Amino acid sequence: MKIKEPSGWFAASACMLEAAYLLSDGAFKLFVYICLTADRATGRLQLAQGKLARALGKSRGSISSYLEELSNKGVCLVRAAPNQHQPGEIEVADGFWPYH
Repeated sequence: MKIKEPSGWFAASACMLEAAYLLSDGAFKLFVYICLTADRATGRLQLAQGKLARALGKSRGSISSYLEELSNKGVCLVRAAPNQHQPGEIEVADGFWPYH
């Protein structure tokens, strides 16, 4: 087998299915976006909530709620931005990140 797209893909494993059952639809959509765009070596993504909202076509309030859900359910570690002009950091929790 050969992958069609050399970049922009994500190794989905049983942890992806677990997240689908655990999260609301909006939080799962955000989780998939994070997985597709996070650094493969670290599972981290630095991005402002406003940019996440625009990328997913959601409100900033919705993104904030989804991030809280990801954090509360142990799917991601969310480090808030120090101010509105700097990005926060989102790290996919080890149990939901398929890479070593």
